[in-house]
Amino acid sequence: GGSWSTLDVGLPRAGTPPNDFASIGTVRTVALDPRSCGAPPFPTTGAACVVGPLQRVIAVASGARVGGGAVPLTSPFRIAQSLDAGATWTDRSGTLPPPVNQLIDFDGPGPSPAQNVIAEQITPVPLVFDPSNSNTLYVGTFLGQTWLTSTGDFLEPQPIPVIANGVFKSTDGGATWLHASAGLPRYSGSTNTALDVLALAIHPTTPSILWATVANTGSSASPRVFSLYKTIDGGLNWTESRSGIPAGLDIRALLVDPTDGNVLYAAGGGTESNPGAVYKSDDGGATWRSISIGLPADSALALAIDPVDRTVIHAGTNLGLWSQTQLPDADGDGAANATENNAPNSGDGNGDGMPDAAQGDVGSSIVLDNRPADGASPQGSLGGSFTADVQTTGTSCQQLNSVQGLFPAQYGPDRIAQTTRFYDYPRDMLRFEAPNCAAIVVDVTFHNLGNGGLPNFNDSQWSFRVYAPQTPGDDASLGFYDLGARAQVVGPNKWRLTIAANQFGSYRPDPNSILFVGGPAFNQDRLFGNSFE
Repeated sequence: GGSWSTLDVGLPRAGTPPNDFASIGTVRTVALDPRSCGAPPFPTTGAACVVGPLQRVIAVASGARVGGGAVPLTSPFRIAQSLDAGATWTDRSGTLPPPVNQLIDFDGPGPSPAQNVIAEQITPVPLVFDPSNSNTLYVGTFLGQTWLTSTGDFLEPQPIPVIANGVFKSTDGGATWLHASAGLPRYSGSTNTALDVLALAIHPTTPSILWATVANTGSSASPRVFSLYKTIDGGLNWTESRSGIPAGLDIRALLVDPTDGNVLYAAGGGTESNPGAVYKSDDGGATWRSISIGLPADSALALAIDPVDRTVIHAGTNLGLWSQTQLPDADGDGAANATENNAPNSGDGNGDGMPDAAQGDVGSSIVLDNRPADGASPQGSLGGSFTADVQTTGTSCQQLNSVQGLFPAQYGPDRIAQTTRFYDYPRDMLRFEAPNCAAIVVDVTFHNLGNGGLPNFNDSQWSFRVYAPQTPGDDASLGFYDLGARAQVVGPNKWRLTIAANQFGSYRPDPNSILFVGGPAFNQDRLFGNSFE
């Protein structure tokens, strides 16, 4: 990366020499044939190259617009191929559907009837090689619709798309492409236009297995849809495979562990009140769990595995690059085995006779704050750990994810209403997720490690506060709130939390996914009921 050179010989050009430039739109993916270290023709099967450089390069772009005016007749170089390490390029778009124009008869408040034209085209984004045969390629595309002429006060509804979209497959190195999207959801009203595919991943040893993310980003004619699908027959049929990933999360990155095709990672975009996360599956995508402890970003849009240490996962986010070293976590609740084994009673924080590290519905983690006592709170610095224990038996709410302690300071001060004072959080806060869960009851026990005695939450100065949107998914309503009757003191060191999905107390506007952030807060001033000190 110390220096760069332009690789554009053979690509279409725009502008007037000497100020002309290669023009194939936005390049989104560059892929290398792992068997192309010699001279053409390259082998399509067998072992990958040990010594490079690799010569066959495929670049995926939005393509050149050919045809003049605003109506493109063709769109070549959406897939460009080089057989000499980028020195020269040829078009490999093959039989990808060319742009089409729809003639729309509109009878509205303007001139009636009006005939308007909308252009549709598909743009490839992800491309993957079949690891066993370099002649087999898969590409995912997204839909674009543009009004070319429009009359009648511009009130035309976005028309139902007609162009083929979704996943395309080539078995001849890109010379021809076939639509391979059966089972993928369609744009509303369309029979041929699958939702946009913005990420693809392929199994490292069973190439008939692939995963694809879908979203309807290209048209306003349909309600927003995001999901994840899997095929086990090379794209002939697709089925949904997103259990554990909240609805509405826009998954933009997929990654398969190259040493174990059943281990996958997915990362998605989001907002403050419905944040994206990094998810992991150990069963080929059948179920997913959040592994987002310590990730402060709203969106994670790129993923990579450390090539030496496969426990290290990197995420490119809207707040820079973050890395996580995955520690052994037998029950998948996000709290590592070693952490849960340090809970009281030899790792049995909830006292049910079973180790917390073996129970997915019980998570013990460390309370981060060990500040010296400042005298402001009679509780002092409590330190220690907490155990979150799911009480909702006999339901689907039997798994917690990303159980962790949090510093309240990262969310800013929590002001006591109509005063200049702030709530104190001697025990800090906790975070957990509950996937596939409509409502959950969780007992949270705050353990003591010898600092200041047991916390007596029966004191009237304690309340349970949440940092959450007042309306799930609404960024404008994000802040500190009193959880009120949803939090009940059930012991001197225990709270019982009752949280419902898509209700106050949970972040996500999803009826089957809960994200909770909150903790016990202390009002440092003794007040009478009428607010006199």
